[in-house]
Amino acid sequence: MKRKSILKKSLTSLIFVLYPFLSAAENTLPTLIVTATRTAQTVDDSLASVTVITREDIANSQALTLPDILRAVPGLDINSSGGLGKPISVFMRGTESDHILVLVDGLKIGSATVGSVAFEHLPLSQIERIEIVRGPRSSLYGSEAIGGVIQIFTRQGKGIQASVGMGDDTTYHLTAGISGATKENWYSLSASHLQTEGFNDCQGNTSGGCFTIEPDDDGYDNSSSTAKLGHRFGDSLTIEAHAMRAQGHTEYDSSFDNEADFVQQIFGIKADYVASDQWQLNLSAGSSRDEIDNFGNNAPKSFFHTTRTMTTFQNNFLLPNENILIVDRVFNHIIVLFFFTIIYQSPNHSFIFLRRLYHQSFRRASFYSFISN
Repeated sequence: MKRKSILKKSLTSLIFVLYPFLSAAENTLPTLIVTATRTAQTVDDSLASVTVITREDIANSQALTLPDILRAVPGLDINSSGGLGKPISVFMRGTESDHILVLVDGLKIGSATVGSVAFEHLPLSQIERIEIVRGPRSSLYGSEAIGGVIQIFTRQGKGIQASVGMGDDTTYHLTAGISGATKENWYSLSASHLQTEGFNDCQGNTSGGCFTIEPDDDGYDNSSSTAKLGHRFGDSLTIEAHAMRAQGHTEYDSSFDNEADFVQQIFGIKADYVASDQWQLNLSAGSSRDEIDNFGNNAPKSFFHTTRTMTTFQNNFLLPNENILIVDRVFNHIIVLFFFTIIYQSPNHSFIFLRRLYHQSFRRASFYSFISN
């Protein structure tokens, strides 16, 4: 009897200790994603290979940049050409770096000339959540999603946030933000600044590596901000406007130009309307800018600018047996403006400068129909 009494007390104590954790596990809501099928579903219900990085994950990782947090994602390979602010290439499941579609709050970003996204300039401190879908998604997003899709959602948060960080190479990072919400309204404003003197990125020579000898520190600075404002009209309609901008300066080693100014910017508005229990409508419109101006080292200035304007009207029809029919109309308008100089060295060591200025505009309208269960 004594042993039974001791065992009973031990079990009671164990249950008392574990109860808060068991209760928390029961109350944990399933993780929702929208990137895999362009409709809301849980990770468990998705047939795609998905990784979700939350704001809590970002804070716990203590990562400073977006490439730092992506390095830990299965199926992604990250190649870097230097320190902070230097070009980054992201490869997914063996595909090329330009085979990954990147969205910020539903809007496409990236350079139409280079064909890839400047991950190194997207501020991690302004990111609330990242959804990574591995595998082809061209049927939903077009040919840019051969390798997969990475969607970034900007900061939301609650209350007031501020942080200060310092590190080697005279590196410091400042962030501040304020946000709030009521039943019908929500808003979020945040800003950050990252700066470093850097280090010498290339111990090169004139016949290899970066084909130059520049024993100097290659610095970087990035000032960014985000804003979000939304309102809910009853139980059927919600409207939200959002914006993000990052701009700064980076230095690198090169036999040609060795400095660059950059801008990454998006602005958009979206509306969600529940017409009935079986019909939902989503409308989104906005623009994104990817700009880089290269100069320095007594070289002629070159620039590569891409401006995208996008409008999407999506209808979601809920069918029997948990099937969904998606019908949408997508309009893309892309303006590409770039100027560059080609240098050719002749046998007598003279230089010929060839300058080209291009302005191209593309329009595309697409219609998709997709059924999933």
